[in-house]
Amino acid sequence: MVAVYLTGAGLYDRKIEDGSPGPMEPPFPAPVLGVGPTIGSPSGPNYAPVRFAGQAPGLIAGVVQVKLRIPEGLGSK
Repeated sequence: MVAVYLTGAGLYDRKIEDGSPGPMEPPFPAPVLGVGPTIGSPSGPNYAPVRFAGQAPGLIAGVVQVKLRIPEGLGSK
């Protein structure tokens, strides 16, 4: 499992005020369009299952935390 932080995810499914800290407990605002990361490998891209994608708890509005699982057997290159 890894956590990635990003911005620019677009609209959220619930309102959060600009400049405010994100909630510390669920429900967390989530990007309306969702998140679907892929990870490249020599055999082609692999879908990385998302365990959580939403406003990063306690961070300023607009910072998205994505927790995903790296598929087994990718190796390193």
